[in-house]
Amino acid sequence: MRASVVICTYNRKEALRVTLEALKYLRYSEFEVVVVLGPCTDGSEEMLAAYLPDIKLTHCDITNLSKARNIGIAQASGDIVAFLDDDGIPEPDWLDKLVRGYRRPDVGGVGGFIRNHTGLLFQAQVVVCDRYGDNQGFPNPEVAQAVHRPGTRRYFSLTGCNSSFRRSVLEEIGGFDEEYAYFLDETDVCLRVVEAGYDLEMAGAAQVLHKYAASHLRNAERLPTSLYYPARSKAYFCMKFALPGDEAAARQRVASYQAETSGDMRTLHLAGQIDAATRDRLIQELEKGVEDGMEDAGQHPEGQHTLARYRPSTPLTFKPFPAILQPGERLRLALISREYLDGAVGGIAVWTRLVAEGLARRGHEVSVITRVAEGQDPTVDVVNNVWVHRISAPTFTTQANPSLPDLPDDIRAGCYAVYNEALRIAAHRGLDLISFPIWDLEGLACATSGQFKTVMSLHTTYGLALPHKPEWQRNATIRSTLVDKMIAAERQVLRSEVPLLANSHSVLADIQSCYGLAAAGATVVPHGLGDASPGSAPAISPGQLNVLYVGRFEYRKGIDLLLEAIPGLAAARPELTFTLVGENRPVAGEKDYKGEFESRHADAPWLDRVCFTGPISAEALEQAYQACDIFVAPSRYESFGLIFVEASVFAKTVIGPDVGGVKEIITDGENGLLFTPGDAQALEAALKRAVDDGPLRASLSLAARRKYETDYTADLMVERLEAYYRERMRAAT
Repeated sequence: MRASVVICTYNRKEALRVTLEALKYLRYSEFEVVVVLGPCTDGSEEMLAAYLPDIKLTHCDITNLSKARNIGIAQASGDIVAFLDDDGIPEPDWLDKLVRGYRRPDVGGVGGFIRNHTGLLFQAQVVVCDRYGDNQGFPNPEVAQAVHRPGTRRYFSLTGCNSSFRRSVLEEIGGFDEEYAYFLDETDVCLRVVEAGYDLEMAGAAQVLHKYAASHLRNAERLPTSLYYPARSKAYFCMKFALPGDEAAARQRVASYQAETSGDMRTLHLAGQIDAATRDRLIQELEKGVEDGMEDAGQHPEGQHTLARYRPSTPLTFKPFPAILQPGERLRLALISREYLDGAVGGIAVWTRLVAEGLARRGHEVSVITRVAEGQDPTVDVVNNVWVHRISAPTFTTQANPSLPDLPDDIRAGCYAVYNEALRIAAHRGLDLISFPIWDLEGLACATSGQFKTVMSLHTTYGLALPHKPEWQRNATIRSTLVDKMIAAERQVLRSEVPLLANSHSVLADIQSCYGLAAAGATVVPHGLGDASPGSAPAISPGQLNVLYVGRFEYRKGIDLLLEAIPGLAAARPELTFTLVGENRPVAGEKDYKGEFESRHADAPWLDRVCFTGPISAEALEQAYQACDIFVAPSRYESFGLIFVEASVFAKTVIGPDVGGVKEIITDGENGLLFTPGDAQALEAALKRAVDDGPLRASLSLAARRKYETDYTADLMVERLEAYYRERMRAAT
């Protein structure tokens, strides 16, 4: 059974783009897309050029939703016509579940459930309307008690954002009634479908995420900006469908609607959400809309069913909408990362974003389970074709299944929160594989449950970090309640059968040594980055040179070594400036590195050439990389060292410690400089060498860029990971 997805749009270019992209991930094999473009002024038509000829594009000259839908129906070639709002995002199985509802020939329409902008709560499930357009919501069809026969007073009202009808039935009833410019238009169709002798079905599993984009009738807060068309539709509907003898009751219902809505506008004004002028204007529009709707019902008691006038003179061909990847070839993958987007620039967060978006671009169905920002509510959203599930961060739970080792309360609670969300995703969207990082063991409950295939990616662990964390070593409480428990749990998981994914050979060897493991089987896939730079080498110039540091201000990152090296270099070389990017938030056992440095050197004439930026956005970080000449990160340990690849993208001279994964990225003297880790004098010597030798800087910078292009691009990383995840998905459980 073929389906035509009709989207009517008006000045919602960006929301429409997200909707169209989501359609590329539908699993249903036979559907086309019809976009009906209203009198847009926001560049929507230019944006849609990128989707031609894969969509059918047509136009509606006025902002009348019923007319636009009729135009869309006339262009549809499918057996089923499904309607989707231009700010609606369908789940991958949306069409499958809708079409499945047409198993009986007497079913004229099928609707699905709609989640609101949070992605978690329902805007609409089963909606039942009466003959006055008043509705009730129910959680399932069984309790709704709808009656689908002519003369009914209770019937399913399929919400326009997620509804479908047989095309033949729409043609039989004459399509949408164009007296409804907005509101109750699909309810009118549902009642007429029932009056024509057809049944309506609800498919709760066919779900759409509704993002509530602003429109010409409401703002981003869902407050009305005009009431004329809804009021006109309400009055018209009540009078049109009043049964014989119920006309007086219908007029009373219209009067009640007008009084209630006027009261709502006054309440909004009292709450400070609209001003007095807006209140008065909306109430005037309400009155005018009711008056015109009553008049319309008298003039057009049967409605304006004008679908036939839009039928093309020649038969239309079905135009299948192409998927990026066929459903049987897709991975259904969940990635777990404590941070994701929202300015996160840490290694695991960056890696997760690149992998998620890279796999999504290849057509895979990718979900990310991450933590919601502090003070925010949990949400589900779609960002760059990735389903992002932001969950709360509980500090305690009594949940005990699946079993976990002895973990700190907040880590334990976080593991179960991730597991519960993974179950929810799997039950609805399906999951073939879950990939989680070893840090904080966030996916451990998923791994121990036996319900999921999992992969654990190796990064810096608690065991590897301990020697470089003075606050852990000095605080017995932290050691006993956090660090020792985590190291024991890490050892237990590493000795289990959970497949391992390493970002470098060095981190694998270091983990084996740290935890006393025999040679462990792991696949090594180096991290990669997208290209954000033209890659040109810096010009050799006697002018100002900028040295950039990026990282947290902590002992493990070696910030103390750099701050020890800066005074001598800055005093000797007046052309040197230093930009230090990162959070300086001292924790127990750590120094206030920034405060101590500025206090110690308060009178130094070079201090104004040392800039502490604090945390910055991803865009600002790119600018910082572009503006620097030399990049340095004197970490005492890095499992990989993604920051050195970041600097290499921009063709910069990179200086790092001869440790961990860094020594796999940098070959000393070829594409960067290495120094003895933990040695401030060695660091200062490496910096002095780079500062003094302009030709060397140029050579190292170009080589760093070439090394990135051959070994560390995001495309190469994603290609390797795609093959690895496919292998793990096929492996026996």
